[in-house]
Amino acid sequence: KLNDLGLENTLNNIGKKAPTGTNTEEDKQNILTMQDLLNRVPAGNGVQLTPTLSFAGQFSKYFAIGAYASAEIRAKMVIDKNRLALMVKDKDNNLYYSYKPSTDTYNITTEASYKKESLEYAIEGDDTHSPTTYLNINTLSLAEVPVSFAYPFQTKNGTMSFGITVKPMQVETFTKNIDIDTKSSDIGDDYDQNKKDFTSIGVDLGFAYKERETGLILALVGKNINSPTFETQPDNNGKIETFKLDSFYRLGFSLPVWNDNIEFAIDADLQESVTSYEDKKSQYIGGGFEFHPASWFALRAGARKNIATQSIDEGTIYTAGMGFGLKWLQFDISAEMASETGTYDGEELPKYASVNFSLISRWGDGYNQKQPPLKDDTKNIEQIKQEAPSISNEDKQRIQQDSQKAFDELDKATK
Repeated sequence: KLNDLGLENTLNNIGKKAPTGTNTEEDKQNILTMQDLLNRVPAGNGVQLTPTLSFAGQFSKYFAIGAYASAEIRAKMVIDKNRLALMVKDKDNNLYYSYKPSTDTYNITTEASYKKESLEYAIEGDDTHSPTTYLNINTLSLAEVPVSFAYPFQTKNGTMSFGITVKPMQVETFTKNIDIDTKSSDIGDDYDQNKKDFTSIGVDLGFAYKERETGLILALVGKNINSPTFETQPDNNGKIETFKLDSFYRLGFSLPVWNDNIEFAIDADLQESVTSYEDKKSQYIGGGFEFHPASWFALRAGARKNIATQSIDEGTIYTAGMGFGLKWLQFDISAEMASETGTYDGEELPKYASVNFSLISRWGDGYNQKQPPLKDDTKNIEQIKQEAPSISNEDKQRIQQDSQKAFDELDKATK
């Protein structure tokens, strides 16, 4: 909106007309609108995009390899609420004026007041003072090539599985403060000149236990348990920058019911994690169920919530998903949407939303084969007696006579 109205251009126009006035009605209305917009922007603002792309393949019972790419792109408006006054500098004469749009008049003011209260000074700064109203752009992209190994152990009551993943990681970061009214399409212009590359190796561990009778699964995963440290290549001055990823742990369980047609699951983060937003943290707990009556179809629904003490107020995030297709080509789509809303470009939108689409192909024996329930064909003796045909007394006597005759003939033959 600020870009559409031309914030800096409008301020320049007003500054050039000092001290006599005759500003256009458009400039006078625009500066009032933009001043109001800046005043209403809350300190906790921002928009964040997190596109991801992944490929994974399991090539044996124990080994798998993947390739993952993700990015986190964030824009945040930093507004100096103490410097919103309409004051401009006459650069040709080195004079300072306060401006009143309603009457299109100027009053002379001091340099000290200009530097303390002026919106123009907050946006432009000077040789001794950086701008205090600006747009902060912060991006982080991550590429991983994980190699995983897992092994199951059979026990008396179930199966225990242990897994480990070693993953080379490359991180690319970009941070810059730019003009508050920069057009969205121009934000990436300086990316190549300001990006930094980091490399490291991360380690993940996993444990799961599946109970044989009920199918209950308990699992614990630890990501980046070695807290990998990233370093940049030395710059022209030999300076090396570093940062560290904290370890992350998550616990969960799942339980199949109704002949394995429905599965319930709950999982939770075991600690708060830092987010890219200042002073904001995340710790999610969530649950849901999946209905899969056949190998070619599955339907999911659930919810999760951030319970961190200093979390972003997203409300409850509702989740849903669906998968369908044959085992060698399955389609899966899922989506999430927060119950709380925010405003972007004049539109009210969920504070958090995501969509994920996957293509899955399975080959070989044992994959995606939903077994039909075993029928119990055994019958007890009472059932057999009830289902057996009835025999008349005459038939019983005849059977006894024939049996006795057979035994008599057998006795004569043996003598």
